Amino acid sequence: MAVAPVLSENDQTPAKTRAVKDVVTVAYVQVRDNESFEKTLKRFQKQVKKEGITTDLKRKRYHLKPSERKHQRKLSQKRKQRRRATNDKV
Repeated sequence: MAVAPVLSENDQTPAKTRAVKDVVTVAYVQVRDNESFEKTLKRFQKQVKKEGITTDLKRKRYHLKPSERKHQRKLSQKRKQRRRATNDKV
């Protein structure tokens, strides 16, 4: 998380600092010589997945209160425990 200075109206000195939450990440690939479009697209998709852009977009699609986020985390932990329990039985 980057920290950006907040300037007061009349002065050019930073009044206080605040955290900048939205940092834009851009995935790009350069087309290599004699490389097909499909191969380039596959490399791009791999890069997007590696940087976590799609998961970040899904997470930021709508706002969750901290209590709702905590509730969802607990539900996912219960699901994972059930899956582990069924996998251990096999």
